[in-house]
Amino acid sequence: MPAPVLSKGKPAFQSSISNPFGSPERAVDGSLLSDFDEGNCIQTNKEINPWWMVDLGSTETVKSVAITPRKDCCTEELYGAFILVGELPENGGIFNSKCAVIGSLSRGKTEFFRCGTMRGRYVSVISPKREIFLSFCEVRVFGKTSDFISHDDLPITPPVTSLPKANDDTVLTGPLLSEQRPTSQSSASLPSQSPQKPMDGSIQSGYCVQTLQENDPWWMIDLGSTQTLGFVSITNRKDCCPEQIKGTLILVGDTPHHGGKWNARCAIIPSLGLGIKQIFSCGEMNGRYVTITKPGREKVLSFCDVKVFGKAQNSDKNGLSSTLSSTSADNQQINNHFNSYYNFDLTQNNFAPVLSEGKPAFQSSIFSFSGSPERAVDGSLFSDFEKGTCIQTDRKINPWWMVDLGSTEIVQSVALTPRNDCCTEELRGALILVGDSHDEGGMPNNRCAIIGSLAHGKTEFFRCGMMRGRYVSVVNPKREETFLSFCEVRVFGKASESISPSLPTPSPESQLSTPNASNASDLIGPLLSKQRPTSQSSVFIPSPFLQKPMDGSIQSNYCVQTLQENDPWWMIDLGSTQTLGFVSITNRKDCCPELIKGTLILVGDSPDQGGKWNDRCAIIPSLGLGIKELFNCGEMNGRYVTITKPGREKVLSFCDLKVFGKSSNSKNNVFHDSSSTLSPTSGDDQHITDHGSYYNFDLTENNFAPVLSKGKPTFQSSISNPFGSPERAVDGSLLSDFDEGNCIQTNKDINPWWMVDLGSTETVKSVAITPRKDCCTEELYGAFILVGELPENGGIFNSKCAVIGSLSRGKTEFFRCGTMRGRYVSVISPKREIFLSFCEVRVFGKTSDFISHDDLPVIPPVTSLPKANDDTVLTGPLLSEQRPTSQSSASLPSQSPQKPMDGSIQSGYCVQTLQENDPWWMIDLGSTQTLGFVSITNRKDCCPEQIKGTLILVGDSSHHGGKWNARCAVIPSLGAGTKQVFSCGEMNGRYVTIIKPGREKILSFCDLKVFGKAWNSNTNVFHYFPSTLSPTSGDDQQ
Repeated sequence: MPAPVLSKGKPAFQSSISNPFGSPERAVDGSLLSDFDEGNCIQTNKEINPWWMVDLGSTETVKSVAITPRKDCCTEELYGAFILVGELPENGGIFNSKCAVIGSLSRGKTEFFRCGTMRGRYVSVISPKREIFLSFCEVRVFGKTSDFISHDDLPITPPVTSLPKANDDTVLTGPLLSEQRPTSQSSASLPSQSPQKPMDGSIQSGYCVQTLQENDPWWMIDLGSTQTLGFVSITNRKDCCPEQIKGTLILVGDTPHHGGKWNARCAIIPSLGLGIKQIFSCGEMNGRYVTITKPGREKVLSFCDVKVFGKAQNSDKNGLSSTLSSTSADNQQINNHFNSYYNFDLTQNNFAPVLSEGKPAFQSSIFSFSGSPERAVDGSLFSDFEKGTCIQTDRKINPWWMVDLGSTEIVQSVALTPRNDCCTEELRGALILVGDSHDEGGMPNNRCAIIGSLAHGKTEFFRCGMMRGRYVSVVNPKREETFLSFCEVRVFGKASESISPSLPTPSPESQLSTPNASNASDLIGPLLSKQRPTSQSSVFIPSPFLQKPMDGSIQSNYCVQTLQENDPWWMIDLGSTQTLGFVSITNRKDCCPELIKGTLILVGDSPDQGGKWNDRCAIIPSLGLGIKELFNCGEMNGRYVTITKPGREKVLSFCDLKVFGKSSNSKNNVFHDSSSTLSPTSGDDQHITDHGSYYNFDLTENNFAPVLSKGKPTFQSSISNPFGSPERAVDGSLLSDFDEGNCIQTNKDINPWWMVDLGSTETVKSVAITPRKDCCTEELYGAFILVGELPENGGIFNSKCAVIGSLSRGKTEFFRCGTMRGRYVSVISPKREIFLSFCEVRVFGKTSDFISHDDLPVIPPVTSLPKANDDTVLTGPLLSEQRPTSQSSASLPSQSPQKPMDGSIQSGYCVQTLQENDPWWMIDLGSTQTLGFVSITNRKDCCPEQIKGTLILVGDSSHHGGKWNARCAVIPSLGAGTKQVFSCGEMNGRYVTIIKPGREKILSFCDLKVFGKAWNSNTNVFHYFPSTLSPTSGDDQQ
C-alpha cells in the first residue's frame, strides 16, 4: 500500500548553515539529486550536536524515513546519527523519540529507515555527543499507508502569505503561458463543457470544467514547449460543490501520458470557498504540461478558471522553500525511485523471498496459446505480449488469474507488471485476493489491495501486510464483460532475513560436527573472553559487576538481564581483532528460557551502538533452562562480540558466555555448520559465492547446491561450426567468448534446442545460463528451459522450468525450477526459425546442508587418454619433478609431503593425512604453467576406497592449500595400486592441489606427476573429456 510523502516542501530548520548553498529547505525540495555544488544538499557548521529538522505542520503517523546522502562525501559524518520523531522542537528535537540509528550509507544512494507507527510533528536528524557537521541531500518522511489513493489523508498546502494577491493577476510579473493553449480532459459531464473553458476568466458553472465520476479524473494544458513556471492560479466554482476541489493536485512535467499524472507535483489544493481564487507557486519547475487531477476512486474533478504564469523576472528561487521541485533531469531520477506523488515503501519488502515464481497458475479462460497463465510466474519482467511473456483471458464476466503457492504462506506484498502496449485500463479496479480457497479463482478470499492507475510496462507494488493464504488471485469483479491481460505477478512472502525472534533455528544436522557443548575443553582454540571488559545497554538490577557472564555460573544472580527496551545488547571487547572459532552461551536456569530465542551473536570491529552494525555469527534458537549451546563463527574476524535481542521493548537475558579463537589444527571448511550465518570475509569467499568451484551458492535457496551438469553428455539440434559444439556449455567455464571456443551455436532452425543428459533422474532446483558477451541474447529471449525424462526432439515434451527473459551479455542468470525431477535438461526456442548460441549451462540439484563428496558424480576412466602406466606417451614436459610440496597434516612424521614424487607405490612412500575436514596436499610448480595431464596412483597396500571423490584443483592461489582454485577433475574409484591419468585441458596455474572435501576425511594416495601441455596437443580434444574441463585462470577471475 502506498505511503504519502509528508515532508516535501514543509518548513525546515537546522542548527547552523555553512553557506547559502546548504540551507535546510534543500532537503525537502523533492529532488534526489545529490550534488552539493548544484544546490541539492544541506550542510551545517562543525559543531556539537548538529541537527536538521522538518516541521510536518501537525502531528502525523510516521512510518518510515528515507535519507539521500551526498554523492561526493560525508557519509562518515552521518554514521551513528539519530532519526528522531516527536512533538518537541527544542534543540532540534533532541528530546523526541528515536526512530532509527543511521548506519553505513553508500554515497548518493537513498536509504530507508522504518519507524513503525511513530507519532510526531517534528522529524529530525541529529548527530549526538560529538563535534561534527551534518551534510546530506534529501529527507523524505512517509506517513500512514492507505489502501488506495485518497486525498483525505494528504497534507494540504495552506495559502502562501508571501504570494501575490489572488485577485490581482497584474502583480504576477511573469508571462502568462496558458493563453490560447490546447487543453484536454479525461471526460466531460456535459458535451458543452469544453476543456477550453477555464481559460476565459469566468467563474460561472457553465464556463467551468466538470468531469464524470471516475477514477483519477484529470484536465491538462499543453504549453507547447518546456517552460519554467512561476505560479498557477485556480478558481473554485461559484454555484455549488466547493468541497470537490479539496485535495486536487497540480502537476507539472514533460509527459502527457495518462493526462500527465506521472509528472512532478507543484501543489495540493486545500479547501476553497465558493468562487475563491488561489495562487500556488511552482518554484521554477520545468515542464510542458500542467495537469489538474483529483486522485482516487469514483471522484469528480470540478473547477473554473486556471492561469499558468512563467518565471517572474524578479523572482527569487530561494524564497520558495515550500514549492521547490525537481528539474526535468532530476525528474527522471525521482521517477526511478518514486513513480509519482506516492511511493511504495521498500523497507517492507527487504529480503522477502519470491513465493510465486514457477508455481502452478490458472485463469478463467485463455485467449490464445501466447496468453497462458504460467507466463505470469515465469520470472520475466518483460512486458511484450507478442514475445510470449504475458497472460490474457477471454472477455468474460469476472475474469480471473490465480497462482497456487503450494501451501499456506505469509504474503507481505504483491508486484504486478502490466503490458507495455495496452490493457492497464482493464486492470483498474481489479482486486488482489489472498486466501485458502480456490473456488471461482479465489473470489471468496480476503482482499489485499485494489489496483488503481498503472503505467504501461511499469511494475507496481501492493502491500498485503501479513496476510496468510495458499492462493493469490487477480480478479475483476462485478463489471461488464472484460478481460485480464498482464505480464508478471510476484508474490513476496515473509522476509527470511529480517531480524525477528521467530527466525528459523538451526537444523539438527548442522550441529553434527560441533564440539560437545558441555565440554569446553573440546574447543581446543584459545579462550579469548577471559577477564575481558564488557558493557551492556542497560542493567535490570544495578551492579558494578558486568563481568558476571564470564565465570561459568548459571545461577540467576550471575547472569545478564537488561531493562525492557529497544534492541538491548551486551558486548565484550577482546582487546584486538581476533579470529574466532566458537562462542558458547548458557541460558538461565531459574526462569524465562524463552527470552533467549531469536537473540543474535554479532562479531566485528565497531563498538558503536553496542556493535549492532557488525556481522552476524549466529541466531540463537530456543534453549531449555540452564542449557549451554555452541555456535560456530567460522573464523570470523573481529574485536567485539555482541549479544543482542533485536526488536521493540525486548529484554536480553543469558548467563555464561565464552569466546574461543581458531583452533591450531582447524581448517577453514570445518565451518560448514549452518547454524551460523557466516558472511564472507575474503575475496576468495566472494569469488566462490559468485561462481563456485565444484559447488555453487544458489541464491534462490540460500543453500549449497551441487552442479549436476558439468561434463555430462550433451546434444543439440545442429552445430553451426566446430567451435559451437554442445559440450562447450558444460565445460565449467564461465568465459563467454565464442571465438575462444567457450560457447555453443546451432544453425538457424525451426525449434532449435540444446540438451544435457544428467545420467539419471535428479531433483533439479535451478538452472544458470551464461549468454555470449558479444551478441545473441535476443535469440534467447522467450526460450524455454525444460526438465524431464523424454529426450525426443531435444526434450520438447518435458515440463517447463522457466521462460528466459531479457539477459545481459556475458552475465550469468539463474532460473528457479522448484524441485522438478528429470534426467534431461533442455534449452529450446519454440515455434520460430532462429539459432541458439550461449556459453554455459549449470544445473543445480537437490541442496545439501554441507559439502559432501558422496553425492558428487564420479567420472569413469576416459578411454581416449594416454595409457595410465606409460608416462612416455604424455609428451608434454614433466612439471612436478623436484618441486616443493605441502599438506594439511601427516598421519606419521615420516610421511613427508615430498614422497609422492618418487614413483613408488608402497605404503611407506605415500601420502596420508590425519582424519580432518577437507584434507589437502599441494605442489608448487614455481610459476604459472599450462597443464596437460595429471597422473595419480592409488595405494597398493590398503584402503583403495579412500581416493574416491578426491579432487584435483589447479590455480594461482595457495590460500588454504589452493582449495579455492578451479577444478581439473574428480577422481573416481580406483583399484589398489592403479594409476589414472586426468586431462586438465590446458588449464593455467602455479599450484596443483589434491583434496578430499568433506568432514572428518582422510586423504591418501601415492605417486603423482604433473605434465605440461604437449607440443602436439590439440586444444579441441580437451572438449571431449567431460571429467576434466575447467576454467582457465582468466576464467577463474570471471
